[in-house]
Amino acid sequence: PILNAVMFGVNIIWMSAAVYLSIVQYYNQNRKIDQMENQRLQELDEVKTRLFTNITHEFRTPLTIILGMADLVRQDPNRWLEEGSEKIKNSGHNLLHLVNQMLDLSKLKANAMPVHMQQGDIIIFLRYLTESFDSFAMQRRIDMHFMPVPQELMMDFDPDKVMHIVTNLISNAIKYS
Repeated sequence: PILNAVMFGVNIIWMSAAVYLSIVQYYNQNRKIDQMENQRLQELDEVKTRLFTNITHEFRTPLTIILGMADLVRQDPNRWLEEGSEKIKNSGHNLLHLVNQMLDLSKLKANAMPVHMQQGDIIIFLRYLTESFDSFAMQRRIDMHFMPVPQELMMDFDPDKVMHIVTNLISNAIKYS
């Protein structure tokens, strides 16, 4: 009976130690998971902050142009009315484009932005898009050349999506050159 009692005691201690170690391991795993989740949330917060900062800067330029031109038109309408109203209109279009991009982003996140593929020569389409920026580039004294290799490329593409991507890239390249 004493040997049984000792063995029972040893088993209780051993099982208690196993349960204790399992609880400690479970606690450590949860702590690591919590730390990883906190790090992920911090990174997400940083990405959101950068996004909102970039959006703010993108909105600032057309708004500054609109407000500045409105003041100039008010001060000297004879001199600034035509040029000012054109710049105000262009900046308004830029703002609308930015808002539409933000809406497209939310549609993309909700998987509500279908792709409408069509077969065509993407080189011709890219040339058309690039040439639409010629006057903007010239205003900024930038030489812009479209030199595709190959000269033609038949493929399936969504013209609307390609237009958004390419015009954004070219616009930013010209703005920041």
